[in-house]
Amino acid sequence: MTARDIAPLEALLSEWAQWMSHEKVGRGYPSRAAGLSSGGPSESFEDLCERADAQRARTVDAVIRSLPTGACAAVHSVWLGSRWVLEWMDRAECYAQACERLPVELNRRGVVY
Repeated sequence: MTARDIAPLEALLSEWAQWMSHEKVGRGYPSRAAGLSSGGPSESFEDLCERADAQRARTVDAVIRSLPTGACAAVHSVWLGSRWVLEWMDRAECYAQACERLPVELNRRGVVY
């Protein structure tokens, strides 16, 4: 892959890493109250974008988890700072394998980046 090909992939992985770092369990009171819609549009544009971004991040996460063990661990190690425990494997090689495989799998699942 060239640097031009890998830049959009790294931007997508950066968004995924930010999504992974956010706390999934909320604290305190919910930010919205439960209510009924009057039939009109009930979500703001920002809410729709936020929901679409979260869906894309979940899909990227599923694709990363579907990679071979070494490639998945390499992505987690590079982007999330996870400890590299597969000492019999080369992390750089595994990450290169992930970078080769991710565009194919993301395209197959319809992720546009």
